[in-house]
Order: sequence, then C-alpha cells, then structure tokens
Amino acid sequence: MLSCKDVNKLASEHVDKEMPFFLRMKFKLHLKMCQHCRNFVAQFETTINTLNRLNIPTPDESTIERQTNELMEIAKNLKSTKNH
Repeated sequence: MLSCKDVNKLASEHVDKEMPFFLRMKFKLHLKMCQHCRNFVAQFETTINTLNRLNIPTPDESTIERQTNELMEIAKNLKSTKNH
C-alpha cells in the first residue's frame, strides 16, 4: 500500500493522468482510506486546474536565459555581501 508521502509525490502524475494502471489503483485505494490525502489531492487538482485556466504564456528560451542570468547575478551579489 502507498504511504501518504508516496501520494504526495505522485499527485502530479495523477492529475496529468500519467500513472500506470496498477499504481493508479494503489493510489485510489489509499485515497479511499485517507481523508487527509483526499483533501490534499482535491486541493492540488483545483490549483492545477485554476492555473491551467489562466492561460499564462510560456516564456521563450531567451527570456528564461536572461532571467536566470539576472537571478544568478543577484545571488552572487548577496553572497559577496554576506562574506564582507
């Protein structure tokens, strides 16, 4: 049987419907017996569905690279500030 920790880790696969049949059955069995996990998965599904409805565009590769570089520079500056 799956643990609550397993259910937490597998919630995304469950929502995306990417779980193999046998694992999906074990997942559903755990949900039948665990109110806390049922609540967690329901909240997780609601969050994912809400985010999907927002239609936020995926940034292009150059935007991701630029923002990553900016964040790395900020982190580097913070680190050097702490060392002084």
